[in-house]
Amino acid sequence: MQSFFHDIFTGRFSHPCRHRAAVVIFFVLLASLPSLADQNPNAAMEKSSEKLFLEARSSFEDKDYWDAARDLIILIDFNANYSRTDEVLFLLGECLYEIGLQNSAAKLYRHLLTKYLRSPFLPRAMLGLQRTEYDRKDFARCIEYHNAISRSNAPRPVMDASYYFAGLSYYTVRDFPRAIDLLDKLSSKSPYYEYGQYTLALSYLRMKNVRKAINTFKDICTLTIESDERRNIVDETHLTLGYLYYELGFYEQAGEHFRNVSSNHAHYDAALLAAGWSSIQLGDQLQAITPLTSLVTLYPEKENTEEALFLLGHCYLKLQIYDGALKVYDQLISMFPNRDIIPAIIEEVQSNLLDESITIEKMKTELLVLESNFLDALPLNEADGAVPEHLKEERALLIEARQNLMARIQEERKKFEELTYKMELLQQMTKRRQSRRDWRAFAEYGKSRVLFLQSLQ
Repeated sequence: MQSFFHDIFTGRFSHPCRHRAAVVIFFVLLASLPSLADQNPNAAMEKSSEKLFLEARSSFEDKDYWDAARDLIILIDFNANYSRTDEVLFLLGECLYEIGLQNSAAKLYRHLLTKYLRSPFLPRAMLGLQRTEYDRKDFARCIEYHNAISRSNAPRPVMDASYYFAGLSYYTVRDFPRAIDLLDKLSSKSPYYEYGQYTLALSYLRMKNVRKAINTFKDICTLTIESDERRNIVDETHLTLGYLYYELGFYEQAGEHFRNVSSNHAHYDAALLAAGWSSIQLGDQLQAITPLTSLVTLYPEKENTEEALFLLGHCYLKLQIYDGALKVYDQLISMFPNRDIIPAIIEEVQSNLLDESITIEKMKTELLVLESNFLDALPLNEADGAVPEHLKEERALLIEARQNLMARIQEERKKFEELTYKMELLQQMTKRRQSRRDWRAFAEYGKSRVLFLQSLQ
């Protein structure tokens, strides 16, 4: 027995699954054997709890939220008197939020607020509730939590995050002056800073303060790229600023910003199309060919590709490269079905959309039931010492049941996300096919112009 405990603490059970099983067995033995209770069980329990907690936190930092949550639930279940229980509850709430179990996360945040009144994690728990209310689109409640956080002695990172979510809430309900007031308070060291500045610039635009909006957008563009998240927001800012300059008629500045969007950005195809348009507006069809050709080559299945092909045909036509124009227009026409086929295609897609919608609603209901069962299974009441004696004797079985429930939720959520993504693709396909009639008409008109001009040579 002593060698077993030695193996636990010296790291023989180094594999996560083996270690987790060893800790569970250790907790069961420690709680059930009187001989162990005589050998300072509190110190042994605390030491093993600390080891398990550090592993859970490491999993959380590695974004392995499911493993972290399982370890934290085991810890709550077996050692309600752990000295860092408040931190365990908060971290478990964060895990469940990241997994997508927002109701479960909110329950843990509220439990922390009501049971650990002196915990230093109370401001963070309130921030967790503020964030969940924002995700639920209950912006009034989100702002209420911000006001509560403002009255607490919250650390600066928590305060910055609260400013951000409250600022976005005010922006969404179109209270732009208050959005500006809060977002302008964000520290430049906050991970929300660049996103807050982007919404701040949009708020200035809504207030028709174009100069301040442009200056704020420009400041974002000068930020040092330190992460993929920052690269993404800088790219989005270049794209937005390009559209703004384009609408104002400053096509050269617009094109410069469109060309500064990196190829890794999700809307790089839109930037290429806009860069082509900017060059065309400047009368430089030769320069427009480069981004348009890149778009057609890199993204043959994107919706913007169709417009890019039409513009390419236009550029070749203007440059009197008639063979190139004919080739592009023929390619564009070949991409579209005949008009009499389109209604049947649309009807088929809409039928598939209806079937997928029914399936998604059913999966939503199943996920809600699973999460409700998971909420009931969380060992919060046990931490208060209210669990019946006969359940204490079956804790190992309860843990296994909870883990199986979590695994099922994980599997169902993955299926739900995959199905939702497929449905979005179907919706986009429907929209594209409905609009393709116009592009086919444009392409046929362009082709007739090319043939006419060729006949004049």
